[in-house]
Amino acid sequence: MVDIAAFVRLDADKVFLNAADAAGSLHELTDGVPAVLGETVDPATGRSACLVEYCPADHLSRPDGLARLRRVAAEAVGDVPLIVRAPGEVRPHGDWARLISYVWRWSDRGPDRAAGLAGWTIGQATGDDDEFVADCLVEAIEGGYSDLGQPAHRTAVEAAVTAILTDDSRVSYLARVDGAQRGHATLLTGAYDDVSGAVYDDLVDMLVRPGPDSGLLRAALVEAAQDHAGRDGRALVGNVTHPAPGGAAAEHAEQVLRRLLDGGWHRWYSLWVTPRRPSCT
Repeated sequence: MVDIAAFVRLDADKVFLNAADAAGSLHELTDGVPAVLGETVDPATGRSACLVEYCPADHLSRPDGLARLRRVAAEAVGDVPLIVRAPGEVRPHGDWARLISYVWRWSDRGPDRAAGLAGWTIGQATGDDDEFVADCLVEAIEGGYSDLGQPAHRTAVEAAVTAILTDDSRVSYLARVDGAQRGHATLLTGAYDDVSGAVYDDLVDMLVRPGPDSGLLRAALVEAAQDHAGRDGRALVGNVTHPAPGGAAAEHAEQVLRRLLDGGWHRWYSLWVTPRRPSCT
């Protein structure tokens, strides 16, 4: 059964805080108030940032709390962009931009909920489908970074795709129409979130080639992924990447997120970034 409390908690798991303390990434903001942060380097771009994996929600929403967090982060990491994890509906005070939204959904309903069309098949992928899945993953990863204004190094993208494909926990579902591969949903099952202690199935990517039935195929693939997670007794987690505000891509991401929330998904947490320049440097 899903531990829903892990997806709605505002604090951090004690095991995580103890491990952070041992690793030297646990910092005191004031009067024993903890924050877990450290430098992170994105292998796809080579860009550094300070990732705040945990800061109490009330500090994130207050100007004085954020000011203390900024000072501690600058002392620990230096003058780099600050990326903060904020749970649920919590939004950091001030000029921050949402980078990624993580959403979760739980259902223990059985399969065969999707109404298929003639010629459709939704089924688990085999080794013969790996090339198609790999192409989809490359397209999705490079497209996500492009939307953020951060072109990714192709070698790093290919390494990330290889890591996903060879992960023992990886499960992919394929959508076929008249026998032709049209889309995939790829999960890493039994994923573990250190901050909350949640165990879940991670929908790392879902992509469908364009066509008049694309929306129906996407829904069927998500349903297959949800059924898989339900059989495992775990929640399904997905994410939405948010490009820099103000453009059509950013509005599309907001529309996707709203549709997910209206369709039974729940906010888990978001990553927020500042400063956010057009080039994200």
